[in-house]
Amino acid sequence: LIIVMSYLLVYTPLKTRTPLSSILGGIPGALPPVVGWVAVNPSIEPMTWMLCGVMFIWQIPHLLAISWMYRNDYAKAGMRLFPVVHPKGESTVALVLGSCIALLGLGFLSGWYGISSPLYILLFILLSILFLGYGITFAKERSNKTARKLLMISYLYLPVFLLLLVIEKL
Repeated sequence: LIIVMSYLLVYTPLKTRTPLSSILGGIPGALPPVVGWVAVNPSIEPMTWMLCGVMFIWQIPHLLAISWMYRNDYAKAGMRLFPVVHPKGESTVALVLGSCIALLGLGFLSGWYGISSPLYILLFILLSILFLGYGITFAKERSNKTARKLLMISYLYLPVFLLLLVIEKL
């Protein structure tokens, strides 16, 4: 209920009012996998928060890549996403890089708190470095081509991360 209500009553109406909707929309987007986790394992563990954090943060560069490529369409529709509000891309780049660095930080945190095996941490960090590399490429050349590459790596990142998580839990 919280997921549906926050999506419908917070995220959706805010899309025409503030670019922060892109960030707030990550909350209902991050919670369904957590609900699934808790359905299988009824306790909330540190790895549950790791899953929620990755799902939340991953959505930011993913959505920003899409909104950069289609910023003209979003502008015509009255959506106030970061690439529409700041067309030169400073805020978009800052959020993309910040999110990719935050994902990398989650890999180090999982090692720091001992909630993951060394192999999982290494693979997660390498995956996050790859994602960050595409974010840096987009930051250097703010184009639809580099945004599309960032989007494509985001499509790879998420299933590989989830596969690593499944293997880690086995």
